[in-house]
Amino acid sequence: MENTNVKTNTVSAQKKYKKRTPMGEVWHRLRKNKGAMVGGAFVLLLVFLALFRDVIYDYDTQIVMQDLSKRFIHPCLEHPFGTDNLGRDLFARVVYGTGSSLPVGVVAVMVALVLGLPLGAIAGFFGGKIDDVIMRIMDIFAAVPGILMAIAMVAVLGTGTIGLMISIGVTAVPAFARITRASVLSVRNQEFVEAARAIGCTNLDIIFKHVIPNCLSPIVVQVSLRIGNSIITASSMSYLGLGVTPPMPEWGNLLSAGRTYIKDYSYLTMFPGLVIMLTVIAFNLLGDGLRDAMDPKLKK
Repeated sequence: MENTNVKTNTVSAQKKYKKRTPMGEVWHRLRKNKGAMVGGAFVLLLVFLALFRDVIYDYDTQIVMQDLSKRFIHPCLEHPFGTDNLGRDLFARVVYGTGSSLPVGVVAVMVALVLGLPLGAIAGFFGGKIDDVIMRIMDIFAAVPGILMAIAMVAVLGTGTIGLMISIGVTAVPAFARITRASVLSVRNQEFVEAARAIGCTNLDIIFKHVIPNCLSPIVVQVSLRIGNSIITASSMSYLGLGVTPPMPEWGNLLSAGRTYIKDYSYLTMFPGLVIMLTVIAFNLLGDGLRDAMDPKLKK
């Protein structure tokens, strides 16, 4: 009887302490971080609103249709964020604007990742003159203020969502190139790279099939943190009239539209600004949580 109990306890202990997969280990540590989970939940809510905004609201009748009899209604149960100078429900426009602001931030970061990751990987792997040329070009781009470069690129590409995504993405390329280069430098001389060379893999195969997959942790963290910054930049550009153009709502152009009436109707700028702030905080909390969860020094 005692032997049976010992075996049962041993089996349960083995199940309890069963080795997790790398992704399972990251998730196990991430879910212990309350801030990261709150930030992740808010991000998921934003993704849901962005994907289903056309299901929740009808663009023609609920977003752009004007009703001057309802101008400047202060926040109430019927209109939680109040109404604007044209009688449009601000809450509906802020929610619908999620589908404009969030994709711009995400796609801009993807553009930066696609351009910056291979440049940083090549610079870090080959070193020498190739490294010097690539990184000096990145230094030139980094020396120009991001918002100024974005404005210059929008002037060339034209206003609109596509130009906004590309311009913001290009300004973030140096950050991704630098962090990728640093990660590649730390692994390029490890044994698995030498083994890949020994079996005849080309340099490009080694970079993209062996080196980069082992450098993804800091890059993933950088992506999550950078999305918040890209959303702020996109909102700033729209605020200046260089981004998403009205009547399509976007958090930046909602701020711009409300600034004229900020003295008497401060809610017109307060609520879009609050949503931008919460979104950036959510992405930062998620990024900090991912950084801690993916750091092997913090494994327990």
